[in-house]
Amino acid sequence: MANIFISYNRKSRVIVESLAQDLGELGETIWFDEDLSGGQTWWNEILQRIRRCDLFVFVVDPDSLNSAACKSEYKYAADLGKSILPILVSDRVSAGLLPPALSQIQFVDYRVQDRKGALQLARSIATIPPPPPLPDPLPAPPEVPVSYLGKLTTLVDTEVDLTFEQQTNLVFQLKHGLNDPGTAQDTCTLLQRLRERRELLATVAAEIDDLLRGAASSTTAAEAMKTKALDSQDLGRRDSPGSIRVAAGHQSGTTSNALPSNPGGSHAFPPGGAARPPAVLNIPNYLVWSILSTVFCCLPMGIVSIIYAAQVNQKITAGDMAGATASSKNAKLWAILAAIVGLVGIVVWFFLYGLALIAQNS
Repeated sequence: MANIFISYNRKSRVIVESLAQDLGELGETIWFDEDLSGGQTWWNEILQRIRRCDLFVFVVDPDSLNSAACKSEYKYAADLGKSILPILVSDRVSAGLLPPALSQIQFVDYRVQDRKGALQLARSIATIPPPPPLPDPLPAPPEVPVSYLGKLTTLVDTEVDLTFEQQTNLVFQLKHGLNDPGTAQDTCTLLQRLRERRELLATVAAEIDDLLRGAASSTTAAEAMKTKALDSQDLGRRDSPGSIRVAAGHQSGTTSNALPSNPGGSHAFPPGGAARPPAVLNIPNYLVWSILSTVFCCLPMGIVSIIYAAQVNQKITAGDMAGATASSKNAKLWAILAAIVGLVGIVVWFFLYGLALIAQNS
């Protein structure tokens, strides 16, 4: 009797419960994460279960292949030398997207849980070799896979105004969270909270709106595909005489490494039913500094500063916030340089004037 660990994404919970029941009827001891609570204690428990298992079962579908947690679990099991059995539960998987090590292992086709699938599952379990001893020392345990969202939450909710660089960096990091079905919904929530910040630049706000619209479209497409699969599954259940049990949304097959992907997400605009108009950060143009430095300090450098200062408002109007920020910095820089050159000129003038007075009196 083998001690089996099942790695899966929470969106596949129904099919995993069906799989666990079938394995249990074969006399195996099954463990899969039924809590899915998150945090360090939860992750430590999962890693401990992987170390204790005789067989690591990887439920193959687009959600698990895109899940950071499932990837970490699979890599840790491989580092421990555990026997790994991929079980295919979805038609929406491409063989070209499988991890290299996983693509070399023959998988069990569990898209339809009929008599043939049950026999294939039993044969695969029976041929699994005994697990080797754990390596000494143990490989380094992977970090909690969703910890990066907690760090990003701190930045999104900070009371200090975010700079342009911080805003764009946050959006860049949150894009990755949309690709993981396990974190897509939480990532959308963080994007919505970032979108509501008052100092958010117009270009950043527009990019967030595009990401949220894309996430909403992906969710709609995934739900339509699931509905179609459910309809096909109901038809297959009526037409199949010897089936054991069929879980929603999965269909037929035999063992093979040829397969045909899509994540999800969610989106809701801020209260009121529509997106707020983009907030524009008040970027200083330093025009007054430029004029004063031109009149009283250094004419050539002051003119350069005035040119940059005039560009700031033009670029804000055009929506080029990055360009406006750069022009503002250049206007300030040249105004400061003009002031420094002017002050140095005044000091030199007084010094030479003093030398002239001394020479005249001697």
